[in-house]
Amino acid sequence: MQSGEFRTIMTATKNLIQLNDLMRKTISAPFLSGFRLVNLWKLDLESTQAMIIQQQNEYQVEVSAKLIAEIIAHTNGHPYLTQFLCHRLFETNGIDRSWLRDITAKDMQVDYLLAGFFQMDFDHLSPSEKQILLAVARHEVVNEETLSVDLNILPDVLKRFVYGMNKLGYLRQIMDGWSIGNKFLRRWVLENQYNLAR
Repeated sequence: MQSGEFRTIMTATKNLIQLNDLMRKTISAPFLSGFRLVNLWKLDLESTQAMIIQQQNEYQVEVSAKLIAEIIAHTNGHPYLTQFLCHRLFETNGIDRSWLRDITAKDMQVDYLLAGFFQMDFDHLSPSEKQILLAVARHEVVNEETLSVDLNILPDVLKRFVYGMNKLGYLRQIMDGWSIGNKFLRRWVLENQYNLAR
């Protein structure tokens, strides 16, 4: 790995960065020396569409433009959630044809596995990020000025938090305001808001 013969990709929560910062304070080399740190952000529109139709496969999945738009509206381009929802919608004849059926209310249920992932993600947010997520959940859409006053966070500090939370898919911008990043996460936060706030 150190000779440069391999490309190594590691994924982790923000705790790995905290471990790296802790190692910098010791006399040893930083834990992530040589790694370029990047956030795994949501997919852009073109990449999300390519994932939905499985563009790289010989037999692409048949999906109407309307359904693609609905999937993106529900997942906001989150790679795992896009794959998760498409898996629920996937149907095939087992030979040479596969398609995605229309979304039903049951498809939007947060199962125990998804709830576990959301809880783990929530647990790794900073206290300020948790407050922001819960405050945004209380509104359908909320602007930064209202959030800043409600949470007593300076506007410039709030902007930095909101920017990162948007890039990571926790929030999404709607006109001049902010909403929860995707419909699965919104449902989970609203269903668990009391316990999360504690």
